[in-house]
Amino acid sequence: MKIFVDNVYSKVECSDEQALFLDRQLAVKIKGAEFSQLVRKRRWAGKKHFFQRFKRKILTGLICRVKAIFPKVEIIETRKLYSIPSPKIIGANIENCLAGGELSTFQAEAAIAAIYKRRGILKMATNSGKTEVAAAITKMLGVKTIVIVHLKQLLHQTAERFERRLGQEIGRIGDGVFDIKPVTIATMQTLGKRLDDDNEILKDFKCMFIDECHRASGDTYVNIAEHCPAEFRYGLSGTPFMQDEVRDWQLMALTGPVLYEVLQSELMKSGWSANAEVILIPFIENKPRENWPICYQNFLENKTYNHRISELAVELARKEE
Repeated sequence: MKIFVDNVYSKVECSDEQALFLDRQLAVKIKGAEFSQLVRKRRWAGKKHFFQRFKRKILTGLICRVKAIFPKVEIIETRKLYSIPSPKIIGANIENCLAGGELSTFQAEAAIAAIYKRRGILKMATNSGKTEVAAAITKMLGVKTIVIVHLKQLLHQTAERFERRLGQEIGRIGDGVFDIKPVTIATMQTLGKRLDDDNEILKDFKCMFIDECHRASGDTYVNIAEHCPAEFRYGLSGTPFMQDEVRDWQLMALTGPVLYEVLQSELMKSGWSANAEVILIPFIENKPRENWPICYQNFLENKTYNHRISELAVELARKEE
C-alpha cells in the first residue's frame, strides 16, 4: 500500500481487499443513527465513511489512522514543501519573535512543534495563549496566512492582537469588511458565503488556523477547509474533542492529530493560572431564553447573581487579611 500525500486529500494505492478493509476501519458510527428508519430496516449501517473507497482518497489529516492500521504503508510526498528554517534558527528566535513581549517556554515549544509537524491540533487550555502561539507561528513561517474565527467580536479582537504582535496591517473578512492581506482574520460565516460566489479566494493561502476548532465539524467549516490548499493547517482549542466520534474524526481529517497539549492543571501548578474554586450560585431567571447570547446577557445582568458575587468577593478578601 502507498499513500501519495497532498495538502487536503491524499491518494491511496492499494488492492481491492485492502480498500474494503480500510473503508470498514475508517467508518465511524453516527450518534443517534440507531433511531433512523434506514438503520432499523437495515438499509444503512448508520456510519460516516472517511475513506472514499472507489476514488481511493482520504483527507490527509487521517493518514495517521491509516498508518495505525497498516504500519508498513509507504508514504510518498507529492508536494513541493515549503522550506522551514533550521531548528537552530527557529529555536534561537522564537521566544522574542513578537512585538510587545516574550513567549513563555511552553508557548515556544508549542509553536516549534506546530512549525515542524506542519499540521495538527494545538490542545491548549484557556489562558495558555493560543493566539500568541498562532501569531508566533505566523511570524516565523512568513507565508500567507488565514485565521478562521466563529464570532465577529473575535474577528476584531484577533486582528488587533495580530497587528500589535506582528507590527503590520491585518486583513479582515467579516462584519461588512472584505479585505485580504498577507495575514487575514475571517469569520467562518462570511468566508463560507464568499466561497459560494468565488471558490478560489483561498487558493493562495499557505497557512490556515481554525480557532475554537471543536466547532469545525459543520458543513461550512468543512467546505472552507477543503477549499483552502494550505500546507500548514492547525486547529486551536482547549477542548478539541467533544465526545462525538464523527465530529472528532472530522476535525482530525481537516487538520491532523493533537501535536501539542497544555492542560489547565499544568498552568495552575506552574503559577501561570490561578488555582480555581468553583462556587455554584443558584438563581431564578424569568427573562426570555431565545438563544444562548441572550441567556448569557440576562445571566450577566441578573442583580441577585451579581449581588451574591460581591458578597463572596468581600468574604474572600476578609479571609486573606
